[in-house]
Amino acid sequence: MFTPLNLILLLIIAFVIFRLRGVLGQRNPEDSPDRKPANKPEPEEAPIIVENLAPDSTDAAADMPADIPTDIDAKDGRGIALFRQMCPTFDEKTFLDGAARAYEMILRGFAADDLTPVRALLGDDVAAGFTAAIDDRRANHKRLITKILKIDRPCLEDALIVESDKQNYVQLEVRFRADIISYLTAEDSAAAAADLDADAQQAAHTSDDLWVFEQPLANLAPPQAHSKNKTPENSTPKDSPPQNSHAGWRLIRTQ
Repeated sequence: MFTPLNLILLLIIAFVIFRLRGVLGQRNPEDSPDRKPANKPEPEEAPIIVENLAPDSTDAAADMPADIPTDIDAKDGRGIALFRQMCPTFDEKTFLDGAARAYEMILRGFAADDLTPVRALLGDDVAAGFTAAIDDRRANHKRLITKILKIDRPCLEDALIVESDKQNYVQLEVRFRADIISYLTAEDSAAAAADLDADAQQAAHTSDDLWVFEQPLANLAPPQAHSKNKTPENSTPKDSPPQNSHAGWRLIRTQ
């Protein structure tokens, strides 16, 4: 039987269903399956930190090749710059001019078997070596023919300050290049004449020699007055020999 109470219950149930549908039954637009996901901001990349790749200065010397010196000791006494600093009045041009003349005179004297004119230019060891070579030629009845066609201007390659108990020395290395015709002939006059006829057929060769000259360091020091009669500064007495000439230098080594 339908009573008013049943009607009231039906209305209450309908109201509750309507409310539940309003709360739970509707779909949020963001929950739609057709909705494309929103573009999320990309995370910022962390900054790239570049490390210092330069080698530590304390390790730079250790990484250098063994044949490259990392420190040059001035006490070694080697170098043209050091020599010029110690001997500021040294005239390199005058010295090299004298060295070229000495080179030619020594070669001609050696070829002529006569070292007397150049003996003052030779150290004891070099003179002994030249004398031994001359004696050997004479023992084999040979003589040396030497013709110097051209001598290039010599070049000063290195300098060395040598310390000793008595005094210090300067050693200068000089490079010589020359076009030379040089050959041995028989000592006999007739055979020598035949060799001389073939002289035109002898080919010249370029000689490349490194000679070392030596002189006491004190000889290259600036002149100092030792008497009351002093000469004006930066002047040289008329009767004094020219400074820095080849006088006093001796050939001590050849290469």
